Amino acid sequence: VPGHDLFDTGAQYKNTREADLTLEVAEKLYSYLASDKKYDVYVTRDFRTGDYTETFSTYFKSQAEAIKTFRDLSRNIVAFLSSINLFSKLEASNRVATNSTALRLYGINKWANEQKMDIVFHIHFNDSSRRPGVPGKYSGFVIYAPESELGNSQASIDFAKSLYAQLDMVLPKSDFETSSIGVVENQELIALGANATLKGIGILAEYGFVYEPQFQNDATREAMTREIACQTYRGFQNYFTKKEPTNTTTLLPFRWERPIAQ
Repeated sequence: VPGHDLFDTGAQYKNTREADLTLEVAEKLYSYLASDKKYDVYVTRDFRTGDYTETFSTYFKSQAEAIKTFRDLSRNIVAFLSSINLFSKLEASNRVATNSTALRLYGINKWANEQKMDIVFHIHFNDSSRRPGVPGKYSGFVIYAPESELGNSQASIDFAKSLYAQLDMVLPKSDFETSSIGVVENQELIALGANATLKGIGILAEYGFVYEPQFQNDATREAMTREIACQTYRGFQNYFTKKEPTNTTTLLPFRWERPIAQ
């Protein structure tokens, strides 16, 4: 799931939009996974247009009422279980998706359950409080997984740890206070299966902050999105084959083909 879309483009710094970055990474990761016969891989957005693929745009429209029912029923069940102390609902933060975005995310979960997807993987980039046009002070990647109250938590955390260990070999980890601990467990992110709406593994990766220079510079952006995709694919492989992470990178050796400006 390349995070955000044409309706909600996510974080932005100067001319760099999160929705465009996530699509670039997704296209490269899709290529790695689709070329491996062990994987059956789907993507929610079209790499050419950035809009949802026909499969998902049709699903969102034809299943609009069913998605709302799915969302409401799941909320009600969790609220009931919480009322009789069978579910510990954590206090929510101020990070809330808009209603239309939330419905699409619930729709993706519903579709994934129906199709018996093993993993739903969301690609994102971060942002922090800052003045317009001025980069923030934080950098680095973080992986989110479902909190332990959710039924898909343990498998998701196992996968997230494998992925994090691989990315940590070659990418800078987040230095933001609450996400510098490694894999961060979360109960409220719809992408991870909030209100117990996802049966399979749910993972959300934020590969860095949108204002970081490697994503701003045309000379490095393509190389970095390729590196991110490759390391993510290796994280997938490590999980399924029980291999240890490696520090091999697509960035080296580097061939200098043009002068670099200051």
